Amino acid sequence: DVMVSATGRAWREMTSPANFGLRGFEVIAATKARVEAHVPWSCFLC
Repeated sequence: DVMVSATGRAWREMTSPANFGLRGFEVIAATKARVEAHVPWSCFLC
C-alpha cells in the first residue's frame, strides 16, 4: 500500500536521531506538504 509505506517513511524521517531537534519542524512541514500534495483529505496530520 503506497499510503502506508509513505507514512512509514515519514515516521522514520521524523523520528530518526539525525532529524530530531531543530530540523523537526522542517521535516514535519515538508512531510505534511508532501502528503497534502498526494491526498485529497489533506488535514489528517493537522
